[in-house]
Amino acid sequence: MSLLGNLSGSSDTIGIDIGSHSIKVVQVSQARGGYLLTRAGSTPTPPDAVKQGVVDDRLAVAEAIRTLLRTLGITTSAAVAAVAGPTVVVRQVKLPAMPEQQLRKSIYWEARNYISFPVEDSLLEFQILGTSASEGTPQMDVMLVATPRNLVDSRVETLEQAGLDPVAVELEPFALMRGIIDLHAASIWIHETVALVELGATFTHISIISNGNFILSRSVNVAGSTFTDAIAHVLGLETAQAEEIKENEVRVVTDEFSRAMLSPVGQEASRALESPQEELVREIRRSFAFYDYQQGPGGSTQRAESVSRLILTGGSAKMGGLDTFLNAQLTLPVEVVDLFHAGAVHLPADADPAELRTQAPLMATAFGLALREPMLHRERGGYR
Repeated sequence: MSLLGNLSGSSDTIGIDIGSHSIKVVQVSQARGGYLLTRAGSTPTPPDAVKQGVVDDRLAVAEAIRTLLRTLGITTSAAVAAVAGPTVVVRQVKLPAMPEQQLRKSIYWEARNYISFPVEDSLLEFQILGTSASEGTPQMDVMLVATPRNLVDSRVETLEQAGLDPVAVELEPFALMRGIIDLHAASIWIHETVALVELGATFTHISIISNGNFILSRSVNVAGSTFTDAIAHVLGLETAQAEEIKENEVRVVTDEFSRAMLSPVGQEASRALESPQEELVREIRRSFAFYDYQQGPGGSTQRAESVSRLILTGGSAKMGGLDTFLNAQLTLPVEVVDLFHAGAVHLPADADPAELRTQAPLMATAFGLALREPMLHRERGGYR
């Protein structure tokens, strides 16, 4: 589902994930029996250039993108980007049954009941999921997606200033679903209820996919910067120093014996993380409870184990021990995303698989974006 429609139809595109902390670019091409990862890389986002998901300093971000593309040797101009954040609404709603053409004409009026920002300043999209009847009245289940227009426009304008042609702008959770679940359709995940938890710099996005169908997505404020700020506050450090400690010295631990194995700085930092860790667990549990509530009567007590697996993505998913900690707290399998585990994407001969595996959580959204056009092209009968 795209907020900016497909403008080119080309299968030769790049995925660009513009975050507040870093910019990620991935290029994927079609190959016999699957896809080939041809380019991947990242660069820091200029300071304060992206705020609350909106690209404020578009010239600075455009220049950073141009430099990264030159470094990676990418000459393709077609690009797919994404938006996410608390102002992005993804909801399943029930509406009176009507033809799709009629719904498209009335969607802005219908959406007023579900979004908190002015519909006239929004971009809306929808997908009809099915029909039902309530007390004899025909209804339909609709996936409604809404976002403030400036969130999308800021990315489109930035890509254009970088010399790129925006093919589509979609939601980050949909890109993650494509790269983690849809790509590996033979995986058991397609038959499970899976939570994708993307730990970004500013927000964490918690999405639930059940039997291959997107159900819900929430954005919460406890995120990578929350962990960094906690370390900086407790240890009295600058943000850059705290970020380095988070990446290299700290581990999320579940007991004091494990904490004692860390360096003195790592031990202090791990204690600093306890409060944001607990808040993250609470938000994940709230998302699970909301999912249970959406399923109707008999919710949380009967469906407490309905989410059968949690997959971590995003830069802060690389924090050592976070998967083990969440596994203990939530009592379900938790793993850090490995984008290439099923072999559907081939790697170039000069690639370092270990390094790609390390960077996979950071690159997951851009990877899913890069797959959008090649997968559509294949579905339309393109190269097999």
